[in-house]
Amino acid sequence: MFELMLAETFVNAAILCTILYVVAKHEADFSFSKVAMVVAGIQLASFLAQVFLNTVPWFTLLISFVFTLLFVQKFCWLSFKKTLVVVLIFCVFQAGTKVGFNAIAAQFTPKPVQPPDSELGEVVKMLNSQLGDAGDAHPKKTPAKGSDAADAQWKEARQALKVGGVMLNDDGGYVAIVDGEIVEVGDPVKLKHGKLIYRWKVTAISKHSVDFEPLDVQPK
Repeated sequence: MFELMLAETFVNAAILCTILYVVAKHEADFSFSKVAMVVAGIQLASFLAQVFLNTVPWFTLLISFVFTLLFVQKFCWLSFKKTLVVVLIFCVFQAGTKVGFNAIAAQFTPKPVQPPDSELGEVVKMLNSQLGDAGDAHPKKTPAKGSDAADAQWKEARQALKVGGVMLNDDGGYVAIVDGEIVEVGDPVKLKHGKLIYRWKVTAISKHSVDFEPLDVQPK
C-alpha cells in the first residue's frame, strides 16, 4: 500500500506541475521536486484532518482545500487569484486520482472467504459458542474461549465496525458515532459482515475509546 501512496503522490505532483505550467508558466515555480514536496505536505495535512475531524466530512474537505491553497501559494510563488484557479482545477483532478487509486487498492485487498449457505448454521453455532449458551438472554460478561476460526471471524467483524468519533451529549455524558449512528452506553450495535449479522453491546465510552461486548451472531 505504501507503493500506491507514493505513486499517487507522484501522479498528483505531475498533474499539479502541468496545471501550474498551463495557468502561470511565467510566474509559478513548477519544478517537479518542489511540487512533489508540496503535494506530499497536502496529503499529510489532509490525512491528519481526516483522522481528527472524521465526524464532519465537509469540514475535513474544507480544511484540505485551505491547506492546498496555502501550500501552493506559499511554495509555488503565485498570486492569490491564480492560486485559486490552480487549486480548483487540481482538486478536480485529485478527486479523480483518489477514486482511481482506491479502486486499484481494492483489487489488492484480500476479501474474506464466505462459507456456503449450507454451512451458515454451523458457523453461527461456532461463533455463538464463544458467548456461552446462544439462547441465554443474558450473555456471559466474559466470552468463553472459542476456536481460532471463531476468534478470527469475531475479530474481523469487530475491525469492520466503524467508530466515527466521540462527543458530549446535552447531559454531559459521552456518546459515540458507530457506523453512522449515535449510540450511548448500553445500546446494542450490529454489523452485516459477509453472510452474517454480528451484534455487540456498548459497554463504555470515553474521550478516546469505545468498548464493546459481543452479544451474538445470526444469519442474514
